Amino acid sequence: EKNGDRTPISALEKYGKSIKKSKKVVSDFPESKYVNSAIILMAKSQFHRQEYDLAINNIKSILNSVENKQKEEAIYWIALCKWKKGNLQTAINELEDLISKSQINTIKSMAFLSLSEIFNELKDLNKSIDFLQEAGKLTNERSQKGIIYNKLAEMAFDKKDFKLALEGYEKVVSFSLSKKILRMLIYKY
Repeated sequence: EKNGDRTPISALEKYGKSIKKSKKVVSDFPESKYVNSAIILMAKSQFHRQEYDLAINNIKSILNSVENKQKEEAIYWIALCKWKKGNLQTAINELEDLISKSQINTIKSMAFLSLSEIFNELKDLNKSIDFLQEAGKLTNERSQKGIIYNKLAEMAFDKKDFKLALEGYEKVVSFSLSKKILRMLIYKY
């Protein structure tokens, strides 16, 4: 949702509160079935606060004790931390490996979306667009589809692939729940 903008201070504070609450679950209820979920939530918050090493350490502490979906989610967040720490090729390899092994479309979609962001950073628009298309096919969440197809349409438009841009914008209109995005598209074009 922040479309490349800096994370607002209020969001960083909320991530901090999430970390505190997760730590409380872990320390006060170590036998709870929610401990692993709390650790993953804490690691996600740490990721967004750019505390990548802490996030990786927390996830690695539970990696062998989580079920399949949580394990795949944990692997995904470790790969993202590695990307943000500058280990691009390692992150790419881990995300591609996760896609090939995962049975969960949500995880695959998230991995494709992250690969698209990585390749966009690397200025490889063709690969970035390809990964966005794969993410769009796999996600079931209507609002997420709108966001994905908006990014795809913008990139295709910048690349002057107007046919793909038009297809993307048509999908944005059909999937978007945001009136703000729809108004922006109307005024832009």
